[in-house]
Amino acid sequence: MRQLHPILIELSDLSSCVDLFGQAFEQYQKLYPNGASPDDDLTIEGGGFGHHDLLLLADLYNTLGEYEKAVEIIRKGTRWLQGRAEQKYWDLCEDDREYDLPEWAPRLNSRGEDVTDVVSGRFPLDINARHRLAVARIKSGDLTEGKACPSFFLIAIALGLIISVTCQCHPLSGRQKLLGAVC
Repeated sequence: MRQLHPILIELSDLSSCVDLFGQAFEQYQKLYPNGASPDDDLTIEGGGFGHHDLLLLADLYNTLGEYEKAVEIIRKGTRWLQGRAEQKYWDLCEDDREYDLPEWAPRLNSRGEDVTDVVSGRFPLDINARHRLAVARIKSGDLTEGKACPSFFLIAIALGLIISVTCQCHPLSGRQKLLGAVC
């Protein structure tokens, strides 16, 4: 599978590549429902279908404009690799609260109430997966959820959604502080 990927990309056969990786993902989930395969004293992530493969599949879906599938593969795939595949209730949440960072404020509606009965999960999500998730959300038009990603401004600039960013250097720490963005 990994040897065919560069060949299919070179041939611009993205649909065959996404089919191949998608079928492999489904097969690995069936073979290793806990997200890992025990190999003596070593645990192999995803039984061989690991985090890198999830990112690759998400990139393929994003490239083909199948943003909902990219979101699904990141959310469900990461959950599976974390050994939480049985936590299917997260699929009921339309947002990505499952992977909210601990320092983020709770998600509230306009009346100040929690949007759903499900509290944010605070489960870890690799920055590369978070980036792909944000790209998929932004490209699908879900700017609210896309902006929740810490790297939103970098992604938005790359996609041409933000023209300029105004920053100020903090006098004591020397760190940049975001003052505003022009859309």
